Amino acid sequence: MQGINKGRHEQLKNALAQLMNLLDKDMESEQCIQLAGDYRKELEHMYSDYINALAGLEQLVTEYEILYSQVKTQFLAKKLKELKREIRTKHPIYALLAENIQLTYGT
Repeated sequence: MQGINKGRHEQLKNALAQLMNLLDKDMESEQCIQLAGDYRKELEHMYSDYINALAGLEQLVTEYEILYSQVKTQFLAKKLKELKREIRTKHPIYALLAENIQLTYGT
């Protein structure tokens, strides 16, 4: 899925406006002018909805990144360090703990 290109949106909207201006001189094209106007309005409405959805998505991504950072640094890392201190190296669960620490820190 790709985003909506603002330049392409504006070009199409302007092309419809120009068509409306050209047809305005020909009274027999009233239905076509109406249709072009309706398309323009619908395009503008959908683009506005798209921009609003992007703003909502941006907020959601920001909130997720904050939560991710909190969980990773304030909870998971802290708890894994505590467990590492408590568990002896020869304990069977140590290998699993070491693997989990590596996954958390990406090392």
